[in-house]
Amino acid sequence: MAIIKAHKKSLSLSVNLLFFLLFFLYTGARINPRLLYYYKNPELFLLDTDFFKNFLLYPGGVCDYFSRLLLEFYYFGWLGAFIITLCLFFVCLGFKRFLKNFSEIILPDTLFCLPAILILAIYNRYSPISLIGLLFAFIFIHVYIFRTNASFLQKIILFTILSVIMFYLAVYSYWYFAFMCVIWEIVKNRRYFLGWLYLFMEIAVLSIYAKYVLYAHGKESIYYLFPFFYPVGLNIKLTALIVLVSLFAVMILITKSKKYIFIFPVFLIAIFQIWAEPLSNKIFYAYLFFAPLFVGVFNQLYKRWLSVMRPEGKRLLFLGGFIIFAVFIALSFNKEENALLKIKYFSENKDWDGVLKEAKGVLPEFYQRNKPLYQTVFRALSYSGRLPYEQFNYPAYLLLNMPYPRPGSAIFKFVSPSEAADTCFNLGLVNHAELMSCWALELEGDLVSANKQLTMIYILKGNKKAARVVLSRIKKSLIYRKWAQSYLALLDDDDLLLADSDIKLAKSRMIKSDDVKDDGLLIDIAYKYDYEAVFKRLLSENPNNKMAFEYLMSYYLLMGETEKIVENLNRLNDFGYSGIPRNYQEAILMNMLKTGNTIIETKESVISEPLLQKYNYFDQVYRKSNFDKLSTYNALKGKDRDYYYLYYIMLTTGK
Repeated sequence: MAIIKAHKKSLSLSVNLLFFLLFFLYTGARINPRLLYYYKNPELFLLDTDFFKNFLLYPGGVCDYFSRLLLEFYYFGWLGAFIITLCLFFVCLGFKRFLKNFSEIILPDTLFCLPAILILAIYNRYSPISLIGLLFAFIFIHVYIFRTNASFLQKIILFTILSVIMFYLAVYSYWYFAFMCVIWEIVKNRRYFLGWLYLFMEIAVLSIYAKYVLYAHGKESIYYLFPFFYPVGLNIKLTALIVLVSLFAVMILITKSKKYIFIFPVFLIAIFQIWAEPLSNKIFYAYLFFAPLFVGVFNQLYKRWLSVMRPEGKRLLFLGGFIIFAVFIALSFNKEENALLKIKYFSENKDWDGVLKEAKGVLPEFYQRNKPLYQTVFRALSYSGRLPYEQFNYPAYLLLNMPYPRPGSAIFKFVSPSEAADTCFNLGLVNHAELMSCWALELEGDLVSANKQLTMIYILKGNKKAARVVLSRIKKSLIYRKWAQSYLALLDDDDLLLADSDIKLAKSRMIKSDDVKDDGLLIDIAYKYDYEAVFKRLLSENPNNKMAFEYLMSYYLLMGETEKIVENLNRLNDFGYSGIPRNYQEAILMNMLKTGNTIIETKESVISEPLLQKYNYFDQVYRKSNFDKLSTYNALKGKDRDYYYLYYIMLTTGK
């Protein structure tokens, strides 16, 4: 008998190790923690006491600090996957002990991995989740359970003390701890009054916090009591669902009591949440909420079949459960969010070919839902040297492609100030880049990109003192320490500083002044940017500024001013073009159509024969559509959307 128990224990351990090994491999290879690191623009995380003290000043700061610390390791890919797996192991361990404290009934080992499976589904959708908060919640609930034989008064005192500590350490995870205490007293101990008292205390604490700390008023304060409502945030909402599912599973699988009817209102709210979500999320939320029902049915079948099934049948049952979970994980993967985060990752690491390769695979509708993508892809085209050739292979939009006006513009909320700062810096608009970098710090937090950009700007302006201050802060970070050390070394040696290729190139491009009062360069009266004047001024300061020239030509294309493209073709030799880039060839052909010439009559040798034939075909479709531009666009958009012709006819229709 002892040998059989040892064998079962060994088998159980092997199954759990295999599960977490697969979890680790899937997280590292498929989800890629590097992408989770770029879920938001990375902020500086400093390894010093002053930085840590800032997190001690508000409830939940300790949890935030350690969550941010773990996030730093996501940058290293597989190390991040290992940390996620390790945290999930301890979460599942806490969940397992919590279940075993309810009853001595032997439960399937796969049940203990339920939180990991659900959290993996959340990571599949690239929604951030506080694993540290969940760990805090399980630690505190086990401290509470340890005093299970305490008197009524002692339990209230213990719950109050633990609540105060938990609220301070992880305010947004306090909900989970308190709710588990409610479940424990009502379902396990049958102390209904005590359980309902805890629930009332929990609601009172969260209401006071929402109203007087978060300044939520009226009905809005109620939202903070239920993490699956929108104002609280998607990450807390999804984390709460895990706890609800897990705890409801406890009641279905273990207890024989029907006294848990009080949980039904919560699930009514859950049904409302599923109904209110977009169609793409309905199935996901439905599974999270109603998975315990399926688990309960599975458990009943498991107990009935356990005594009669042969070993082959048990293995088949296990395999069936594994396949169901594998299908769920596969269906929950958010390809759209994965593509967006890959683009952000490639952009931050200056892998412009990677940006364009990933962007090529997304639909134009994706750009409408993620408007900063317009600017990111346009920058990738520019920095990779493909802007004059492939600009219209991707969705184009003037106000989101060009560097946008100063803060106050109507489009300011649709683009990233830190990306605009980088564009302005490389164009030579250093003052504007400084303004945008400071605005990025104001709007988006202590961004790494904005701090690095300000460092370069201060060096260009000769303000070494300010540059040292910023570099000294970056030096305290875990990831960007070496970058800061390299530039601190350059500041100590003027010869090395002047020889640095990035600084030398930036110095050659920068103009003496790009202030708003300078020659009307920046016109913010109507929140419009005088792009043509800015780019021409940049070219007058440095005739070899190829980036400014390409932006000027792109601006003409986006405005439909094809005649100005033709006027500037004589400057192509100044920038080393071997021929006329494709987009400019298209502008020549488009200009011919505008002036009433037919494409087939042209003898221009500068235009490639395939492009000439394609535009001749476009012209024929236009004529067959009775010169109706919208009908022409609808006829061509399926297979010819990569051509300037389609952009131009939609531009001229005003659509």
